[in-house]
Order: sequence, then structure tokens, then C-alpha cells
Amino acid sequence: MFNIISAQFGIFLMNYFKLTPWPAPDQAWAGARARKITNRSRNRKNILQKN
Repeated sequence: MFNIISAQFGIFLMNYFKLTPWPAPDQAWAGARARKITNRSRNRKNILQKN
């Protein structure tokens, strides 16, 4: 009984990981946006220090 449940759960996990590429681009875009924002704040700090 437990083996059948674990097998079904494994198949579900496999399908879930197959479907992950759909939301992944949004996550990558959010990460790039966050990186851009941090770079901008860093540049602003550098400019303030130079002046």
C-alpha cells in the first residue's frame, strides 16, 4: 500500500518538475530586476562618495 502511494507521489513530483519551466522565466526576470536595482543603488552610493 505504502509503495503505491510513494510511487504516485514520485510521478507527481516528476510531473511538477517538468512543469517548473513555466514559472521559471518570471523568477529569472524578478532576479534580474532585483540585481539591476541593487547595482543602481551601488552606483548611486559610488557617485555620492566620489562627489
